Parts: sequence; C-alpha cells; structure tokens
Amino acid sequence: MNKKTLGGILILIGVIIIGITGYLKYDSFKKEKDMREKFESALKNLENKSENGEKEKSPEGKGDDDKVEALGIMIIPKINMKAAIGSGTEEKVLNYYLGHFENTAFPGENGNFSVAGHRNYVYNEFFRDVDKLENGDEILVRAEKGEFKYKVDKSFVVNPEDIHVLDKTEDATITLVTCTTDSKRRLIVKGTLVKE
Repeated sequence: MNKKTLGGILILIGVIIIGITGYLKYDSFKKEKDMREKFESALKNLENKSENGEKEKSPEGKGDDDKVEALGIMIIPKINMKAAIGSGTEEKVLNYYLGHFENTAFPGENGNFSVAGHRNYVYNEFFRDVDKLENGDEILVRAEKGEFKYKVDKSFVVNPEDIHVLDKTEDATITLVTCTTDSKRRLIVKGTLVKE
C-alpha cells in the first residue's frame, strides 16, 4: 500500500470518528433538552392547577425511553449550566442527564442530596467546569416541591472507592460527583441548603 492510499484511509477513519462523536453529542443533548422541557412544562402545569385549586399530581419529565424520570433541573449560574436530573447513576442515565444517587436525599430535604455527572467530551459534559466552583457559589435545583438554593462550601478529590462522600447528613446538603481530568479519581463539590 502506498503512502497516498494509507493517508486517505487514515483521513477517512478520522472523519468517521469525528462524525460518530458528533452524533453521540447531538443525541445526548437532544434527549436531555427534551426531558428538561417536559419537566419544566409539567412544573408549570402543576403550578397552574395549584393556583386554580385543582388536585395536584406530581410532575413527570420522562426521557425518550420513558424509563428515566426527571427529579428536577439543576442550574449552576457561575458555569452557565442547566441540566435535567434523572433517577439513578447507570450509564443510560449519565450519558444523557445528571444522575441522582439512590438512597440519598431529594432536593430540599434534610440529608445528602447527591448527584453525579460526566465531564467528558463524548456524551454530555454538564460537570465539565465544576472545578471552577468556589465557596459561596450557588447551585439551584428546581423540583416538584419548589426551587432550592445551595451554597458551595468545599471541594476536594477522592479515590473512586471513597463512597463516604455520599453518607447521610443531618442538615440539607448537596454533593456533586464527577471524574477528575484523568478519570482515575473523583472531584467532589459539597454545598449546604440556604434556608430563607
């Protein structure tokens, strides 16, 4: 095989890889956007029914496969992030949404509301810039029971087996979990609910 043919094959492989990566990113962006919009619409309907005195029903913002339900929407103004939070931390959730750790508190509740998210460039990268968060920065969560504001109070790095970061807390707290840039350790951001 001559150099020209080999060069053409390598360019073709590169184009295919870029195309696949682009498609995966678009697909994950679209699924997350659809679920977020469904959840926001359901919240508006819930508010309208409440104002009109109708019986309230919990909002459902489901993903395309109707198996991943939205628990809420997280907004981090400092890093310009807004994303739906799905139930669970399996790949089918984390590839498209943020994921709520099972057996941890729900938004606004006493306890440790713990959420995982990706930072990579293949699927959604919602937590790409969480390392830029500093003490006092806000994390907002819109959920069925209202909007909750958490303030960041610390961040640190742990090994993947250090699951104590998910332990229950007495106060209402939030824990964000994502990979470090080398993917071998976990970046943890902790915050406390602002009670108004």
